Amino acid sequence: YIVALRPDIAFILDIRRDNLLQHLMYKAVAELSADRGEFLSRLFSRPRPPRTAYDEELPVMLNILRKIKASDELFKRNLSEVLERLTVRHRLPLTEQDLRRLSSIYERLNKDGPEITYVGRTPSWPTFAEIVTDTDAGGVSRTFLATEARFQRFKAYHERNLIVPVVGNFAGPTALRAIGEAMRSRRLVLRAFYLSNVEQY
Repeated sequence: YIVALRPDIAFILDIRRDNLLQHLMYKAVAELSADRGEFLSRLFSRPRPPRTAYDEELPVMLNILRKIKASDELFKRNLSEVLERLTVRHRLPLTEQDLRRLSSIYERLNKDGPEITYVGRTPSWPTFAEIVTDTDAGGVSRTFLATEARFQRFKAYHERNLIVPVVGNFAGPTALRAIGEAMRSRRLVLRAFYLSNVEQY
């Protein structure tokens, strides 16, 4: 939605701190990657195949990547670069517990690869690969990995710190008001307000 709507800035509110950590992980991986092929390689800690084997089409890229065995050595190097990017380059005050949780999230992606789902690896939920290759009613894929241009837009948002994860209670008195104040101070106009499964709560 962010890549499609092109807001000036995007705030992502969730009561779970793991959500913030996962978005920060995505931020670091995106910033470290030159293109979506490298992004997928880094995200799942799979060695990037030769460029001649990597196709322009995302489904082909994912099919090739899912057949490549995860590399523990690559995972350790990638994780170190992700943590360095967040704590040294961006100076984010992450706690030791944050770093352990982020490492655990990243390790799960390493183990399950593109077949990872919301609850690990299970046929009951759509996989990462299925979600990012899904299309609209017209058969057009609109995800942030659908084309290289979309990925570069996603990467640019992160490089400019314009995707901001926030930990807070959606129904509480603080988080949404703080986001509103941040927008007001920048004279920004709310263009889209998307609720995921908040109605369940």
